[in-house]
Amino acid sequence: MAKEDKERFSLFTEIILSCVRLRQDIKDDFFAASLDNKLKNFIKASQCINVAQYHPLLYEINSLLELLNQLEHLEIGNKLLILPCRELLLKDKLSVLRAMKPPETSADAEKKKETLASAEPPAQKIEPEPAVKFPERTRRTNQVREEILGFIRNERRVRTKDILAQFGAISQRTIKRNLKELVGRGIVSKESGKSSTHYSAVR
Repeated sequence: MAKEDKERFSLFTEIILSCVRLRQDIKDDFFAASLDNKLKNFIKASQCINVAQYHPLLYEINSLLELLNQLEHLEIGNKLLILPCRELLLKDKLSVLRAMKPPETSADAEKKKETLASAEPPAQKIEPEPAVKFPERTRRTNQVREEILGFIRNERRVRTKDILAQFGAISQRTIKRNLKELVGRGIVSKESGKSSTHYSAVR
C-alpha cells in the first residue's frame, strides 16, 4: 500500500471512529438516524479510485459538516465529540481538494511568474467591504420548527410539557422560541389555562 493510501485509510478510520462515538452520545432519534445515513453515504463515497469520483465524496463530506454545525447549533450532542469529527472531516476535505487539483506543469509555472511580474499595483485605494450580516434564522432552525409543528398536528392539541418531553434533546429555550414564532405566524394557536398551556395547529 502506497504512503498516500495508508494516510488516507488512517484518516478515514479516525473519521468513522469519531462519528461513531458522537452517534452513541446523540439521544434524539431523528438526528441519530440522520447521522447514520450520512455516515453510510460517506463510507460508500470514500471508495473512490480516481479523481472523477472525488466529487461525490466532497459532497458527502460537506453534508456531514453541515450536520455537525446543526447539532452544535441546536445543542444536541457533546461539543467535545463534535469538534474532533469536524477537524478530521476538514482535513479530509483539504486532501480531496488537493487531489482534485491537476498538477502544475513547468509551462504553468512560467506563465504564473510572467503574470506576477507584469502585474501593476492598483491605482486606487481599495476600501474594505462592509461586513455581511447573515440572517439569524437558518434552515437548521426551520427544520426544528417543522418537527415541532408536525408533532402538534399529529397530537391535535398538546401541552407545553408534552412538547418539551418529546424533544428532550433540544433546549427549552429553543423550543419555546419556535413555539412563539409558530403562534406569531398564525400557524399554531395557543390556549393558556390556569395550570397549563395548550397548542393546536391552525393550518
